[in-house]
Amino acid sequence: MYDTNSAAVYFSSAKSFLLFIGAVIILTAVLGFAMVLLLKFICTAHRGKAGNSSRLAGFFGRKHARLYIWLIIFCSWLPCYLAYFPGVFSYDIITQTAMLMGDIPYSTIVPPLHTLIWVICCQIQEVLHTNNAIVFYSVFQMLLFSFILSEIPVFIERKTGSGMWSLLCFLFFTVNPVVALMSFSTTKAVLFAAFFALMVIRLWDFVTDTEAYESSRKKRFGFMLAALLACLFRGNAFVCLILLIPFAINTMKKNRKLVLKLLAVPVAMYLLINNVFFPAIGFEGGSSSELLVVQIQQLANVCSQHSDELNGDDASAIEELFSCSCGDVGSIYNPRFADPAKNLFHLERSNALKFIKLWTKLGIKYPLDYADAFLTLNLPYWYQDADAVDAFSQRQYIETSLGGDKHFGGYGYYWFFRDSKLPSLYEFYEKAADYSMFRNIPVISNIFSLSFPIWLTAFCLAVLRAKGLKAERLVLLPAFFQWLIFIFGPVSNFRYIFPIFVLYPIFLAISFSSESGSENQ
Repeated sequence: MYDTNSAAVYFSSAKSFLLFIGAVIILTAVLGFAMVLLLKFICTAHRGKAGNSSRLAGFFGRKHARLYIWLIIFCSWLPCYLAYFPGVFSYDIITQTAMLMGDIPYSTIVPPLHTLIWVICCQIQEVLHTNNAIVFYSVFQMLLFSFILSEIPVFIERKTGSGMWSLLCFLFFTVNPVVALMSFSTTKAVLFAAFFALMVIRLWDFVTDTEAYESSRKKRFGFMLAALLACLFRGNAFVCLILLIPFAINTMKKNRKLVLKLLAVPVAMYLLINNVFFPAIGFEGGSSSELLVVQIQQLANVCSQHSDELNGDDASAIEELFSCSCGDVGSIYNPRFADPAKNLFHLERSNALKFIKLWTKLGIKYPLDYADAFLTLNLPYWYQDADAVDAFSQRQYIETSLGGDKHFGGYGYYWFFRDSKLPSLYEFYEKAADYSMFRNIPVISNIFSLSFPIWLTAFCLAVLRAKGLKAERLVLLPAFFQWLIFIFGPVSNFRYIFPIFVLYPIFLAISFSSESGSENQ
């Protein structure tokens, strides 16, 4: 039982909750104002050095700049990778290896496209008679991830005309230990972050240069391909595109047909591939309980608080849905990790109506317990003072193990020893991986927290609104929609918000560059 760690501990009354919201607003305003002053100071100092400005812009705008940036970003990650050689074996890859071994069926619970990459790496390992599948995967992902990220500084220079913003973006990708650690992490979140960022900068390009997209088939194809790949590496992007459509059509009324085409085509293609092609090659669908995480948690919280009050039809309905008694459901309830309750939950067509009636009835009877379960589940995603490594979430900041152990691990006949080529750097990066590097540093700890994405997104949206840049706000909406999806997820984890983390330089550049503007105001 986790009663002492619920949201009620933080907010003992409605008054305390309102005071918290007020304090957050004031703190965000103060920090935001300080950020604006700092950025203005940097930009003013930068403009005063015209020679430096032209050299920076000249570098990021030169013909082969992207190739140089790609190589530099990739090389900047190599020391980190060598420290963790041959890589990590965590997150999605354990499930994917179980699929490969035949222990569980192939399923869309992990993006099939991502699973196929790992399958190919394992097949290459068998053909070459080596034990380097994890090396093949890591290097391939680092190359692809760095290649896509290399476009962002170049794009920012082209859009803003400022070499300074491009430089800040470049440094964010090269000297940031978190980006280096994630570059070879075996999770779908990395390549999803790459294609999601590509989709976002294409969206920025579209809203500020619509005429080019009307005349260029290449630009339209580039946007739709980036959006489709983002969807294929994480279905959340599909939901983001659906939610974006009405906002984009309303904002860009002059080009609503083009907007609909750009957003609807990747949506339709994703539905076709996910529901026709993947099942045809043997991938089963995911569990319906993944979509009901919050509702399951709410029922479990009611069981943990009021099991002695539930009897008769309510108790029997809970036993049918969870295959155990109310008391047992309440005993396994974890306010920040939905999997224990979710794994007991079984929803069939025969009991779907019973579930809806039970959930509605208990929600009316215990509304505060429902609200507490929802707010508590993903508290680190919105509460600024929550620790990024929450004990109840049972998740590390960044998982760097080899299947549970730091030095040896694997699955089936895929086993790996850690053979660090740079042991001293390994200890340095481990401090970033467990968040201890950032925890006690003011501001820095907030930037690397799980809650910073939503506050930065909200702040930048406010800046764009204040500047009257209506179309540019569309660029930030996919990230906001991602966050909305995450707070309905089973647990708070840095890898989930990593795709928004990668967008920080883009958000700042579009919000504070003097060149921002669009024809669709």
